[in-house]
Amino acid sequence: MTIGMSTKPVSTTHGPGITYGFMPGNDLHKFARGFRTGRRIFKDPREMSKRFGEYVEWAADNPVKITQVGWYEGEATHTEIEKPRPLTIQGFSAFCGFGSSTYFTWRKEKPDLVPAMEWIEAAMFDQKFSGAAAGLYNATLIARELGIADKAEVTGEGGAALTIKIAGPDADL
Repeated sequence: MTIGMSTKPVSTTHGPGITYGFMPGNDLHKFARGFRTGRRIFKDPREMSKRFGEYVEWAADNPVKITQVGWYEGEATHTEIEKPRPLTIQGFSAFCGFGSSTYFTWRKEKPDLVPAMEWIEAAMFDQKFSGAAAGLYNATLIARELGIADKAEVTGEGGAALTIKIAGPDADL
């Protein structure tokens, strides 16, 4: 299974001497308003929410394309399948033209944006969780992303390191 139409990146120029390689079909870079630093990107939570709505529309209009290989009457067939693009903080940040570390910094330092960020994160969680439950996304990857993967930690008494004693005829192995 391959993602994208080709394994050769498309070269795109972003300003004087800045070139990035993107896979065909990945045009997220076209929508970013340029990498921004030093000034406030969103005037208020409403503007951030509006921009998130634009990101959701872009994601719906630009599904992930997967080429599935199969066999029909002894011949290999290639079928392009479109799957919904999962919404992520990293994708939203890139769409808006800033890094995801900026988003996480704002989460701590810009209390006026926190209600919009909470709403955005809830919408992303629901979209990924529902998509995984419906089989649209790899459930294991989404569970890790959402922090709901099954984890078990085994410890000894009182949280001490676990000691295993092997007894029986094979104990000396």
